Amino acid sequence: MTKMIKLLSFTLSIVMLVSLMSACNSAATTAATTAATTAATTAATTAATTAAGWKPTRPVTIYCWSAAGGGTDLSNRALAAFYQEHFGVSFSVVNMTGGGGGIAANHVYNQPRDGYTLMGMSEGIHAMGVMGAFDQKTDIFETMMVYTTEGALAVRSDSPYKTIEDLVEASKTKDIKVAASQQGSVWAIKLAQIIEATGAKFNRLPYEGSSQSMVALLSGEVDACLVGLAEMAEYVQAKKMTPLALAERKAVTLKGYGEIPAIATSYPKFNDLPVAMQWVGQGLFVDTPEEIKKAYHEAFELAIKSKYITDLAETKGFTILGLHNEESAKIAKELDSIFAWTVWDAGLAQKSPEVYGIPRIG
Repeated sequence: MTKMIKLLSFTLSIVMLVSLMSACNSAATTAATTAATTAATTAATTAATTAAGWKPTRPVTIYCWSAAGGGTDLSNRALAAFYQEHFGVSFSVVNMTGGGGGIAANHVYNQPRDGYTLMGMSEGIHAMGVMGAFDQKTDIFETMMVYTTEGALAVRSDSPYKTIEDLVEASKTKDIKVAASQQGSVWAIKLAQIIEATGAKFNRLPYEGSSQSMVALLSGEVDACLVGLAEMAEYVQAKKMTPLALAERKAVTLKGYGEIPAIATSYPKFNDLPVAMQWVGQGLFVDTPEEIKKAYHEAFELAIKSKYITDLAETKGFTILGLHNEESAKIAKELDSIFAWTVWDAGLAQKSPEVYGIPRIG
């Protein structure tokens, strides 16, 4: 009996040992298989990411130097909506106003070139150096121009001034206050051109952006304002503002309102002045890594055709530019000369355009 018990114990021990060895082998095999699968998946993911190019993996912030509601703000919110859908991460717009755009520009300039901080900008960049707002040459940016719009001089709908001639004549005997964006902006330049072409004696008051200029008009703080037609469109259509003239060479028809005359029709001298084109969009620093710039330029091309950009153009009356790379660089160079020398000749600039190597054209 004792021998049988010993034999049974021995047999059970053998069975347990074999089972244990089998389990260990199975676990090792599973672990090896899992490790191999993980490595293969990681390798495949890495290869796919490399093939697709760079993309953000965490939230991106766009610092816009203009206030909410203006063209620069609206264009960047439209881009942000598309980028968020395209890249699959959050894109937020932060309005960092002040210093003629210099506060936002200097902030973004001091951030890493890692694709997670973008600059919401406009044509105002072309005068920021000479105005002392941002002490850098504009060619440090690769610009992405989304929209443009005509400049329009408007009054409140209950204003006693019904034509541009009425407003100009009144300015010769009354203190006619006219709001426009900060000195060096396209609207400030166009207002100066209107004054030169018409001989008006407007009292020019600078505001941080178009939205503030329109608030000043609607509140009765000023008699008129000069902002983008697309920026004021909803107020015009709601019969709160009336555009007297465009600071342009040709008339334009605004949906829901009608034709708006060009100031050059009544005052031909305007035709002899430089064309200061407005644009709104974004900028990337040229020293940003190529793979990051490539990702954003490719996304920009897709964004321009998206509903986010086209719908805003339709509802607000913007004209889509969709310019970047060599096309926008060529235009930016020309605008550098127009903006910088115009404000310098007007005695508004702190530095000569020559400091930044900007040639005089025309």
